[in-house]
Amino acid sequence: MPIGISEDHVDLQRTIRRFAQEQLAGRARLNLELEAEPADATLADLREQGLVGIHISEEHGGEGATFFELCLVAEELGRVAAPGGFVTTALGVGLIERGGNAELASSVIASVLAGDKTLTVAFLGPEASVLCAQRTTDGDLEVTGTLSAVLSGSSSLLVAPVADAQTTQLCVIDLSAPGISSTEHAGLDLTRRVSTITFDAVRVGAGNILTGISLPLARAMGVTLASSELVGGARACLEMATEYARTRIQFGRPIGQFQAIKHKLADLLVAVEQTTALAWDAAQAVDHAVTPATEAEAALCAEALGALAIDGGVDAARVAIQVLGGMGFTWEHDAHIFLRRALTMRALLGSASTARRAVASMALAGIRRPLGIDLPEEANVLRTELEPIVAEIAAAEPSERTAMLGERGLWFPHWPVPFGRGAGAVEQLVIDELLTEHGVRRPPAHVTAWALPTLIAHGTDEQKEHYVTPSLRGEIIWCQLFSEPGAGSDLASLATRATKVDGGWRIDGQKVWTSAARWAKYGILLARSDASGSKHEGITYFILDMASDGVDIRPLREITGEALFNEVFLDGVFIPDDLVVGTVGDGWRLARTTLANERVALAATSAFGGLARGGPRGGGLRPCR
Repeated sequence: MPIGISEDHVDLQRTIRRFAQEQLAGRARLNLELEAEPADATLADLREQGLVGIHISEEHGGEGATFFELCLVAEELGRVAAPGGFVTTALGVGLIERGGNAELASSVIASVLAGDKTLTVAFLGPEASVLCAQRTTDGDLEVTGTLSAVLSGSSSLLVAPVADAQTTQLCVIDLSAPGISSTEHAGLDLTRRVSTITFDAVRVGAGNILTGISLPLARAMGVTLASSELVGGARACLEMATEYARTRIQFGRPIGQFQAIKHKLADLLVAVEQTTALAWDAAQAVDHAVTPATEAEAALCAEALGALAIDGGVDAARVAIQVLGGMGFTWEHDAHIFLRRALTMRALLGSASTARRAVASMALAGIRRPLGIDLPEEANVLRTELEPIVAEIAAAEPSERTAMLGERGLWFPHWPVPFGRGAGAVEQLVIDELLTEHGVRRPPAHVTAWALPTLIAHGTDEQKEHYVTPSLRGEIIWCQLFSEPGAGSDLASLATRATKVDGGWRIDGQKVWTSAARWAKYGILLARSDASGSKHEGITYFILDMASDGVDIRPLREITGEALFNEVFLDGVFIPDDLVVGTVGDGWRLARTTLANERVALAATSAFGGLARGGPRGGGLRPCR
């Protein structure tokens, strides 16, 4: 999925993708053999389409969209490794609009968007060169130093960091001014040349200092926009490698059927989707960065994005080349163009490890990216209804809260009445918000979260009353007796036997990896009651009293020294007929209900705990008491 997910954004990216494929694909290769970077025809075409200033206000000659839309454009251009200075030009005018005074913004941005002037940016990598300056008596700067690698350095204007004795700020520098020399290099990315630019006592007027934007926000904008382009390139590499693996035949089979290739491409797909999601969030954060706190959020999001995208673009190209084999190493194939682009951007943006350290430092300093969602109007009505219920629970003794959550349908609000509230998505979100606001945490449900839905759906009224209702008061802990030494991933191959006896069933077999078996009161158990059919037939679903005779629980000690998992040996265990769930032999269908709920429950668990996310509002997994 691309960065854009709303209908309007998807339509925009489709339009840009069609334009890029029809007009820009293949242009990067035209630049590979040239002595010097040519006139930027790609930038001119994008300017004519209104894309260079898509994020700039109409007042300054732009399209009045957002930085997010700009990142959508960058992603699509990254798919075709479009040459030229789009990224640096669009970033530069965005920095000037945010940070420059009205006179500077009106004079520079309009001329750049009209094509009368060209503009580039010295990327603010952590190890980037910073120009030094002396402050003159009239507030101007006298700039000296060298920028070793600037994309599109032959531009007429440059935005670069300049440090004087007090602070470091971005400045707009006229590259035709006296005291400036520039040397263009054919760097690793032959589609976009870099230049070394030297400054010798170059005068920069006070009006050209971008006082309205902080360096962290400027870096966030640069990292987010450049990473969006890398996301597009990584996705192109993924698609290129996947298509080749689908069609390339070796030993009579497509190589995509080979496990090594399959896993490599699956890992790459996950990485690209993760990076895309981070790019989506970082672009949104930049658009909402209007206060010091939200600017800090944008910086955190951008560095988190860089931690994946900076290396991710390189890794995607390398995987594509490996899957392509010998063809991927040839000059004629485009794979090396994406690799060169990604390696160059990594050098300009700084290492991924530096981005990770920046994320850690900001997290330790207390900077967070709060999670939230805009709810429809009906949420206000639901809040009014639910507020007193949640307030009552919050006011109760901690030891009473679990029972109150279960009795009022708030532990599992999506479950049907009377066990839940039959709540839809909006009501579930409102409940979560109210519980967080009142400092009430749901207790960890573990196996309860997927055992009870099966009983609710397939159990008798007596089973629901006897087992489901007390469980929702926190009186019963459950375990799951499914996996066996020879039937884990292939659960339908289970060998535990259920033999019909007078009044019930005799169970013999072994289960393994059973969480919480030592303190669970009941377990849900699968056993084979009929071995005459296929392996998916003849399985019955039971409720097992863990205190039954013949149940032998042996802890499995883990490398942590703890023993959450257990082996459970079943030797002549009797289960009465009224503890069969559903019908005899229909256990596989019921097991699928349980496993589906297990996946949902596990997916809902946060991987970024309450402590790391900052206190009670983090949502963690600490139970009510």
